Amino acid sequence: MGDKTVPERTFAIPTPSAGFGDARWVPAGETVKISDVKVPGGMLYVGAQLKAANGSTEPSLICGRLNVARHGDFRERHTNYWPSYAEISATARRAYLNWLAEGRTHPDCDIGLVFLFFYGLERRVILDTANNDSIKTEWPAIAGELRRLLAIYGERSGSFRRYAVELDGAGRRIFQALPGTRSFLPTGLRAPRLPAASTGSVGSGSRPCSRIACNGMGPAQPRHVSAHPGNAVP
Repeated sequence: MGDKTVPERTFAIPTPSAGFGDARWVPAGETVKISDVKVPGGMLYVGAQLKAANGSTEPSLICGRLNVARHGDFRERHTNYWPSYAEISATARRAYLNWLAEGRTHPDCDIGLVFLFFYGLERRVILDTANNDSIKTEWPAIAGELRRLLAIYGERSGSFRRYAVELDGAGRRIFQALPGTRSFLPTGLRAPRLPAASTGSVGSGSRPCSRIACNGMGPAQPRHVSAHPGNAVP
């Protein structure tokens, strides 16, 4: 009997699931799957690694390598000040993903999880635009999302209302060169002005300054840090 040629076997290399490959910004309207959860709407960062400008891990980055619990209720308190996806518990990660999956609309969500999503918007507006002018075209979608979130969480959390309004102001200044760009926030909505010495406290329900303003996030800081109430002139 002659030798039989064994056919070569080929294997397709699967595309990494969201949260495992290179970190990327998920554009508005795109759905990604994290763990076993389908997250619609985009406007967040997913991937294995992404550094903040101060060298730490980007707090808003959803890393697929991190454990996620089977259950997590976003209506329960899971976070402290300055939450980071990498540092919250596996149960908190499940709660966060569940909130994202339901459309970021539930009014009783742990406000710290809402801030976790907000941090991604803040980074996109303040840091990414420093190196990529094309991001300016994303401003209408981001501003619209800020308005939507403010309608749900603004009255419940003065801190969230303040920072979202201030980010809108910073965004308008950064993107003012884009024709037709304007604020998407409701008419008459203004951020409260606080004394420069205002520090807030854990028990007060207010935060001393935004994550980017407090952490000194690189070259974009000079044009943004003044927009935050912790640095406002009385």
